[in-house]
Amino acid sequence: MSAGINHVCRSCRLLRPTSAAVRTFTSSSTRGAIPPESPNYVDIPGTFQTDFFPPQRQKGILPVPREIFPARQPDKPSQQYLSRAIPPRKKAPSKPLSKMTEEEKYQARMTDLRRQHLRSGLLELYNRKQVMTAQMSSRSTARQKERARLMTQPPREDERLTNTSIHSSMLLTPGNSSTTHDPATRAAIHARKLANVAGQTAAKTESRRDALHTLYMHARTFITTEKQLAAELDLIFDKPWTEWGTAATAGSNIWNREPPATIAALLQDDSAGGGRQETGIAVQRGNRMRYRLDQQRMKRIAEALSGGKM
Repeated sequence: MSAGINHVCRSCRLLRPTSAAVRTFTSSSTRGAIPPESPNYVDIPGTFQTDFFPPQRQKGILPVPREIFPARQPDKPSQQYLSRAIPPRKKAPSKPLSKMTEEEKYQARMTDLRRQHLRSGLLELYNRKQVMTAQMSSRSTARQKERARLMTQPPREDERLTNTSIHSSMLLTPGNSSTTHDPATRAAIHARKLANVAGQTAAKTESRRDALHTLYMHARTFITTEKQLAAELDLIFDKPWTEWGTAATAGSNIWNREPPATIAALLQDDSAGGGRQETGIAVQRGNRMRYRLDQQRMKRIAEALSGGKM
């Protein structure tokens, strides 16, 4: 009994053969010594139908066919070209047909057949090219007509009613094209546009010249040295401003005089009284505003007369 025991261990089973009378656990036939590095060491069930796909052969790319009827040879399909390309026999056969061998008859027959095939092949290819060119031309013409029809067709009623409001002169229509002009008025339009460009260029040049002159006039108040900076700081922070001072307080703060004017006060001062009794502060504020306005107006008048910034 002990001699017929089937060991579960694979190594023991490989070393000790099993008796044929003992039934194994599987119905498949027992394999022999299979090393662990073999792919068949582990039993993996396979499919009934093979999944082997043979590699497809790469056939490459066909070359671009050459032009049989180029533009430099317009007379290629004519009879003159065929007569030059397929000349007749220069001399008659030396032997009559009855005295020729089978090989000579075959060579003569193949010569005539090559001439016939060359002539018929050229004419057939030329006819095919004519048909293909006519088809391409008809398709291109049909596409151009369809494109022109789609571009010139009026919009649908729902699009017209829901479209944004655009002036008719700004719409690009066949009757109103902003890119094309009448040849009779094209020269005048070109001259007018040249004059507009020249005027704009002159205006830009004048504005740049005026800006340069303004910078030159304002440069007199620029701080360029440390002494000027120190003097300006002393004037602002050290010395009190008499304009900001009153009889009771020194002029060290701008709020010592009065609060800033509101919009209503500015409008009231600009209306010059209007039947209301003005206070002393309002009269002083109005006088200062009128003085500033007069100074600004006089400065603008002087700049207009002198032609530059003051």
